[in-house]
Amino acid sequence: MSKFVNYIVKKFVIYFLKDFIGKYCSNFDENALNIGLSGKFELVGLKIRSDALHDIHQGIDIIDGFIGKVGINVNSSKIQSEPIYITLEDITIVCSLKDLSNSPEAIKKKLIDYNLSKYKALEKAEQKKAEQYANSLINNEKKGNESKEAQQLYQRLLTKLIINSQICIKNIHIRYEDNTNKKHPVVIGVFLASLNAHSTDSNFTPAVNTQGNIAYKIVELNNFSAYYSSSSLAQFTQSDKESEKECQIVRNKENQKTKAHLLMIELISQQIDGNSENIMYNQKEKNKEIKEKFPALQVKSGNNEEQGDNNFAHQKVEEK
Repeated sequence: MSKFVNYIVKKFVIYFLKDFIGKYCSNFDENALNIGLSGKFELVGLKIRSDALHDIHQGIDIIDGFIGKVGINVNSSKIQSEPIYITLEDITIVCSLKDLSNSPEAIKKKLIDYNLSKYKALEKAEQKKAEQYANSLINNEKKGNESKEAQQLYQRLLTKLIINSQICIKNIHIRYEDNTNKKHPVVIGVFLASLNAHSTDSNFTPAVNTQGNIAYKIVELNNFSAYYSSSSLAQFTQSDKESEKECQIVRNKENQKTKAHLLMIELISQQIDGNSENIMYNQKEKNKEIKEKFPALQVKSGNNEEQGDNNFAHQKVEEK
């Protein structure tokens, strides 16, 4: 029985990571799923694919995006009485419109590509469904009633996993840049400190291991904020990209913060110089604010503290 439960847990984890996380991350390593399946494990430094938002809009590309950490914690010996914890941390997405031509040929090609991608996705889904159905027929023919009982137990355990799942997403930053007007580029961004989804009963009272096959969740959003700018774009230099690659393999949480995170904090309380139209801020005060509101962000200011109000929002920030 315990082996079967462990198998169900493994299938659930593989489904979540491979079919969900793996679909949107370019450097996802499926082999890493074999480690830590005893109950607690994590993946760090996942790079978000440039076409991850194409399901929402074909014309939006991700300039830079990553997921700092994905973790799952589950006690397989108490799977029907204790929750499974799923956490995602430090999600940063900087996106922009594609540089598309408005010619009839370009529009026609875009429509063809879009419809073709949808067709391939449907074809793949139908093929997968047919394979699953064929496998189920073979298994039922071989195992008879035992297969039906195992399938029912599998469905019950999988349903219990979904009902008892607790989801926590921390530090979400989504930034959209539109430089159609070169003189006045538009930047719109949102930041969410955390999103928590807790299991409840039918009266929406926090509870675990509830009866029935319906999952009730309460979703809590904390510290939502937004910003807008018409004179600032994210400037990711080659050195910034190299620094991000190093951060992807670092397991220390404090070192997983990139320039995009710091840029977001800078823009939330930005000030505009009326003469130069440059975004300016006080580096010393900003570092103090970062440490107070976001203790995980430890920024080395170096000589920047002495520069006061002469620091601009897009200077290079060192990470600890």
